[in-house]
Amino acid sequence: MLQGPLGWINGFAMNASAHLSALLRLGIPLIGSFLAGFLLGLTDTIMLGWYSVEALAAATIAGSFFMTLQVVGSGFAWAVTSLVAEADARSDTVQAAAPRVWGCGCL
Repeated sequence: MLQGPLGWINGFAMNASAHLSALLRLGIPLIGSFLAGFLLGLTDTIMLGWYSVEALAAATIAGSFFMTLQVVGSGFAWAVTSLVAEADARSDTVQAAAPRVWGCGCL
């Protein structure tokens, strides 16, 4: 029973303030998580810069490799999430859905 941007959602009429409240409840923890990760990286960079230039250079190179792995892993997770939801909507068994999810997720 979903309708328009300010329409009925699960039997309850939601106005703009209710949408904003729901958005903030979901968004504030995500913003906090992002800021914590950013501040951790900034702290590491400052401390490694004080330690030595070589350590800072090594951390920069390692960070590039880590970011590549993180992006690939995130892409796989995003692909698999939608495929699992689709399989669940079709009421597929795990044995029927697993090869398709694994194969399409790797692409």
